Amino acid sequence: MKEQREHVGNGKTISFEQAHVIEKQAAQSAADNSREHVDAASSILHDVRASALAWMDVTMQMILKIDAAQALLNGRSQNAIKRPISIDDAAMEKAENERPDAHSVAASD
Repeated sequence: MKEQREHVGNGKTISFEQAHVIEKQAAQSAADNSREHVDAASSILHDVRASALAWMDVTMQMILKIDAAQALLNGRSQNAIKRPISIDDAAMEKAENERPDAHSVAASD
């Protein structure tokens, strides 16, 4: 079964196999050195990159929700992350700092 990913911004769907084909087409367009081919390939790559970033953000939000649910199950609701975040260095660092470390969890048991 081919796994498909939906581009959150415009509803396009792209599989990993399609992304590989697009990568090959972009390389060929760059080799052809035709300005319109390069522009077309650049546009396609921009869409694929946007799709990947959107899915990265969705994945991180899912991970944070799973972590929050696990914290609730462990009776540590004060450690649950209750807000979605965007993918950037500051937000990731803050989320990482909000997670309990192994020593503090072991000490509270």
